[in-house]
Amino acid sequence: MERHRANANSVQQRSRPVARLSPDATVTKAARTMYEWGTEAVVIVNGNGEVVGVFTPHDLVAVVSLGLDPARTRLADWIASPRCSTAQHPAGEAWLG
Repeated sequence: MERHRANANSVQQRSRPVARLSPDATVTKAARTMYEWGTEAVVIVNGNGEVVGVFTPHDLVAVVSLGLDPARTRLADWIASPRCSTAQHPAGEAWLG
């Protein structure tokens, strides 16, 4: 029992809030948020707090390489829709589409 409590406390100490932004936020805001939070993704949530996508460094590279202005490009134009995994489809496969 004591070992279970120690493991639970360890997980809680490693857990941290998830960086979230609105679909109307800019790519610049997402990049700044990822830097400030020390994370490699920002979760995009709608007005109801529901997850509608994820913005990653891969998306940032796409915006910059296409010559788009990160300060004027909205996340809604670049978010990757979240995918689900099941027992039949492991999590790694879910992100492959």
